[in-house]
Amino acid sequence: MRLRVLAAASLVFVTLSAGASAGTREVSIASGVEPRMTPAEVVAGVLERLGPEATVTSVRGLARSSDVTRFEPNGGSSRADDLGPVWLVRVEGRVVAERSARPGLPPLEAETGYVIVVDADGGVLGMGLP
Repeated sequence: MRLRVLAAASLVFVTLSAGASAGTREVSIASGVEPRMTPAEVVAGVLERLGPEATVTSVRGLARSSDVTRFEPNGGSSRADDLGPVWLVRVEGRVVAERSARPGLPPLEAETGYVIVVDADGGVLGMGLP
């Protein structure tokens, strides 16, 4: 995977070159946040989890989980703030929740959604579908 970063105003655009997941994504990192993971690592992890039909459209590095609510009103939690920085990753394509809403039912699917990734270990803190 090749990574190229271009800065324009206060936004950073990351271009990844790797098969079907290649493309340009808007990347922003909150002031004062020094993430452990690179945006490319975050994107690769999300695409590995969601599969080849998903496309990442934006990646935001945030100081803590509760900051997610500024961008997704139903996302994030102050209970997880002690995990440190998180990434809010918006996706398009076939987005499938990891679990069903109720036992015995298939997982929910949507054409758009988001994934919250913990910077410390790359684990998924949560997902949201419209």
